Amino acid sequence: LKKIQIATEWDSIEKRLQEPAFWYFISNSDQRYPTRIEYIFDLMKGKKESDEAFFTFHQFAAEFRDGASQVDAELLWQQVKGYFLTFEEWFQDKELYHLIGFLVACGEPVKELKALSEQKNTTKTEFKKLLRSRIQAQIGSGGIEELNYRSDAALIRKILLLFSVETLLASTEAEVRFPFDRYKKERWDIEHIRSQAELPSTPKAQAEWLNIIIDYFTQQPSNTEQEQCLLTQLQQQLESGNFEKDFQDLYSKVMHHFNDGSDKTKDSWLDMLGNLALLDTTTNRSYKNAPFQVKRDRIIRNDRQGAFMPIGTKNVFLKYYSKSATNLLSWTHVDAEDYLKAITEVLKPYFSEEHA
Repeated sequence: LKKIQIATEWDSIEKRLQEPAFWYFISNSDQRYPTRIEYIFDLMKGKKESDEAFFTFHQFAAEFRDGASQVDAELLWQQVKGYFLTFEEWFQDKELYHLIGFLVACGEPVKELKALSEQKNTTKTEFKKLLRSRIQAQIGSGGIEELNYRSDAALIRKILLLFSVETLLASTEAEVRFPFDRYKKERWDIEHIRSQAELPSTPKAQAEWLNIIIDYFTQQPSNTEQEQCLLTQLQQQLESGNFEKDFQDLYSKVMHHFNDGSDKTKDSWLDMLGNLALLDTTTNRSYKNAPFQVKRDRIIRNDRQGAFMPIGTKNVFLKYYSKSATNLLSWTHVDAEDYLKAITEVLKPYFSEEHA
């Protein structure tokens, strides 16, 4: 009967660990664990990446072989269950889910977080404070207005992720959660909101750019005479296959139409946090040089089709944070400042002494 009970519970735990939302909450990859309960065994025995493949098996086997310290199988199974139930409890608590999910996504070992929760006299409230202190250590103590894409990309990625996580955590909708599984599997990374107006340099990149702009215009319910003329020129350029001729002039016309060309202040803000958001790899790669309005249109279409969109990214392309959003065709320096202020406000508790 005990064997049947353990087998049933084992199967139940494995099924839970196979659920993407649960698994990617406590792990960043599934490559090493076709049978995911092995992950819990590895955590219990402190297996490191440098250890040989059967390290954990040998650790358990040694305990059963050692006549001087007989191991009770049922007691050992209770320890395995206890490990799993800790993760289950975290998953069910909305605040713990988001705080721990963020830390795991940033590379913090879940084993260390579990040890943190088991420190003597650590209540759940105290544990949450300790987690926030760890998050503060991940993102630093402030000065985010000085962060630059070229030198601070890793930190910016964490801040943008935390911005979306904290935005959802503050939501009164109890069931709204950040989907760490989709974030990790779909490989979201940093992208410029307003492009740096870099001319596509290869025929392949130029053809992709032309297709993206053509797709934008053809998806619109109606185009002005000027836009129809521009669309015709784009189609003719693509059909000709000769991208060296006239491409630069056509590129400049498109960027001017969307008021998304270079300006005097580009060096001072285009690489700063106020002009950066998280985008999935496909959109990031394809729309890298597209005007803001084209990116915005694509984001809205993806959202309508049910694609995952970090709340911070979705809001920024809807100009939710812009205090004066009268122009939806372009992303300006003023929009970037409003967006940066919103990030600073949401993350303000981490930049105070509260969690130090």
